[in-house]
Amino acid sequence: MIEQERALKSLNPSSCQIGLVGYGEVGRILAEDLRAANIAVRAFDLKLHQPTGLPLLAHSRQHGRRRSEELREVAVTVADIGLTPHSAAGTAERQAWVADLADSGLFGARGTAGFARSANWRTEADRILTRVKSA
Repeated sequence: MIEQERALKSLNPSSCQIGLVGYGEVGRILAEDLRAANIAVRAFDLKLHQPTGLPLLAHSRQHGRRRSEELREVAVTVADIGLTPHSAAGTAERQAWVADLADSGLFGARGTAGFARSANWRTEADRILTRVKSA
């Protein structure tokens, strides 16, 4: 195990290549960070090859919006089998709310490198709390 750790530490990031399965919000952000570290990234997402995947290719999906839509689909599936989709429905609602906050400019200017990307997650959380308290 120690030899494997040494080998990993000696790797040159530019010689690495990472494959991502799923290129939603998290996959896109991870890919951007890896590319910034000179690591080659290849991504696959089922929706990339459908008309709904065009926004993914352009990196222009709204923050949290795709995840909200996916969770709404999950909620419908759970309801279809006769269960109440408490978790999926609640999470979809919160994801849509965060997407609305992003649309309002709370996390900065969309399309810029700093959009919703503070080095400390508390910065984004503080922005949300300030908005909630002022509402």
